[in-house]
Amino acid sequence: GKVHVLLDLAGIVPGIGVFPDLANAALYFIEGQGMNASLSLAAAVPVVGIGATAAKYSKVLSNGIEYSYKVTSKGIVFSGVKKFRSSLGLAVGDPRKAHHILPKGSQLVETGAVQAAASTGKFHIHMVENGIPLTAAQHGAGYNAAHVIYNNNFLNWLNNGIQYTNPQDAASKILSKIGDVRTQLESGKLLDEIIF
Repeated sequence: GKVHVLLDLAGIVPGIGVFPDLANAALYFIEGQGMNASLSLAAAVPVVGIGATAAKYSKVLSNGIEYSYKVTSKGIVFSGVKKFRSSLGLAVGDPRKAHHILPKGSQLVETGAVQAAASTGKFHIHMVENGIPLTAAQHGAGYNAAHVIYNNNFLNWLNNGIQYTNPQDAASKILSKIGDVRTQLESGKLLDEIIF
């Protein structure tokens, strides 16, 4: 999660960056994340290493659509929202809303669980698997009371309900929860009726 992001950021400092990169590689190895461990080892090589660090945070492929993100002092920041509606198959004029099942609000995406999941390359907030077309009746107009309740319930689950042992586990559990919520929404439930 944030430890890896901080080590990655420290790793780009000329002269001393090799030490955080090696520490990051060791942590990834302990966590069973071989690809990220290899990239952190490559990042320890002066000059070439910046490219390896960038590779860890550059893109996620979901159903053939590439999504990007970047690392900042706040952690992983997602981009690619312009593609979200079209990636869900919603044509121009379709009255349904393109809904993020795990909402894209900063309080939610900055949680440790979401940041950990994103660090694996298996989760992106704008990926197709995190989207569902909803009718106006299900979604409501704009950011309404039902949406506030829904976001707060999801945030509560991210902060208190999810138990994960490593970033891969976080990604798996978040994707599973997204699937559970999708099933409830497809059955016709409104946002504030979703059970977490």
